[in-house]
Amino acid sequence: MQASKIILLLMLFLSLSIKAQDKQEEHSALLLGKSNRYYGYNLKGSVKSIRFTYNSVRNDISKYDSLNRIILKNDIKQNKFVEFNKQGLIIKSDYNKKITYENEDVDKKSQHILKRKQKYPAYDYVFLLKPDRAIYNEEDISYEKYEYEFDSIGRIKSEKKYYNFSEYDNINKGFTDENLLSIINFFYDSHNNVLYQKIIPGKWAKGMSYNVFGTETPFCKDTRIDYSYDEKDRLIKVILFSCNTIIFEEDYTYAFDGYISEVYSHFSGLSGYPSTRMKAYYNKNGDIIHMHFITIDNEIWLGDEAANRYYEYEYDSYGNWIKCRLYLEGKKEGEPSTIAVRKIEYYD
Repeated sequence: MQASKIILLLMLFLSLSIKAQDKQEEHSALLLGKSNRYYGYNLKGSVKSIRFTYNSVRNDISKYDSLNRIILKNDIKQNKFVEFNKQGLIIKSDYNKKITYENEDVDKKSQHILKRKQKYPAYDYVFLLKPDRAIYNEEDISYEKYEYEFDSIGRIKSEKKYYNFSEYDNINKGFTDENLLSIINFFYDSHNNVLYQKIIPGKWAKGMSYNVFGTETPFCKDTRIDYSYDEKDRLIKVILFSCNTIIFEEDYTYAFDGYISEVYSHFSGLSGYPSTRMKAYYNKNGDIIHMHFITIDNEIWLGDEAANRYYEYEYDSYGNWIKCRLYLEGKKEGEPSTIAVRKIEYYD
């Protein structure tokens, strides 16, 4: 009897701790480069920069497989270099010479408080606020501008995204209706959760596809994103519906102590994966530990890719991984296929 009481008290304490932690970690609704699946980063602390490299590839793996299967086809690949400002926004990478923001715009959008805690790796970025930015590439500069309308209780009613670009010798970052890429209208349930979003193309989007969730679809009159929640108002499903078809859907399973432990994904559109269905497993830190590609006949290999990939990590004091052993041959045994290393610099 005494043991049962102790177990009940421990469970109650853990439940209260999780609720308190979620409340304490409510934060700005601004989309940050360092901590959202949109950018592929799940970083904690005041990260300044990351340098990502592969230490080695196992000797018995051919040079062709090393590049085409090991280096390019894994679930943790990142930019070789990325730099963040103190707010967690990306300001430079090996693909972009620099990215700049307007301080007033960032400060204003940072003040909008998200009513729920963001959960990595849930796909929640479509209902987060995006900062205006200028992206400097080798030959030109692209500009993104986001305008928001809010309702009487502070919820986002709509997002308008504008896009423009110019060459370095002819800078033009102005925006007109011709530069409108898309409009997203927000609709809510009785708990103020985003229930669905209606996606409308702008003039700039003529002839273009809508890119989201690692896939794409033509803009159609019925293009929308639907969201479902559990009894704790946690996001459990995302569906992209367009042209009378479910283009993408994803389901989230939560562990007892609150983190997302499993993600089931199904693509009917383009994805870049060897299977249209897959299940990813995550640890408490929000890092993927196992990717399983689902097939009708349970094949072990799908072309040149194994149906199972495994990942094993070493962490720094902030909880960010600094070394990852990748097992990409279908089994987590023996010498890893390769080892990835991250050198992380912090502001503090």
